[in-house]
Amino acid sequence: MPSAAFHASDFVGYRPAVRLDELVDSAQEHLGTKTEAMERLAELFRKLDTDQSEIIATLYACWNDLLLRKRKVSDEDIVNEFVYHWHPRKARFPKRRLLNALAWMRENNLTPKGLGKPTATKPGKTS
Repeated sequence: MPSAAFHASDFVGYRPAVRLDELVDSAQEHLGTKTEAMERLAELFRKLDTDQSEIIATLYACWNDLLLRKRKVSDEDIVNEFVYHWHPRKARFPKRRLLNALAWMRENNLTPKGLGKPTATKPGKTS
């Protein structure tokens, strides 16, 4: 019986797109003055693993959705939205980890303003 917890087939490898430089230049044209903010965001996420990225992106969406509903939002509200109103697999993350992620988001100025459209459940999926 193998003792390794992971196998090579468990990992996904990524390579830069063939025309990555062109895509970056094009993005800079379209983003204009927001280019620097996007580069900062990309740099922050570059340091995160998949679970951390999932946590931050989902917490942001939960928080923003609550703000869009014109509610006063506490960390408890955001965590409950994350755990109970999204995909059941989100519940695998411990509450302490989610609270730490919210603190990290604040430290890195990743706090939503309640702008845009609320997230929606995909057809055929439940939240």
